[in-house]
Amino acid sequence: MASFPEGLTTLCKLEKLNLSRNLLKSIPAEIENLKNITELNLSHNQIAILPVELNCLKDLNELFSME
Repeated sequence: MASFPEGLTTLCKLEKLNLSRNLLKSIPAEIENLKNITELNLSHNQIAILPVELNCLKDLNELFSME
């Protein structure tokens, strides 16, 4: 998967999201809509810069972003 799936950021009750081992290059600013997310795995992608909007995810306890 080379791009962030459309509509994923509308799943406001989502708690865990694993997008590891894809070809993602960026994460949309709308990631901030995932207010209930506690675990986000973005490892093994091609993301150079994480969006500042991740700071809005107050329930996020685990973020995996490196290889």
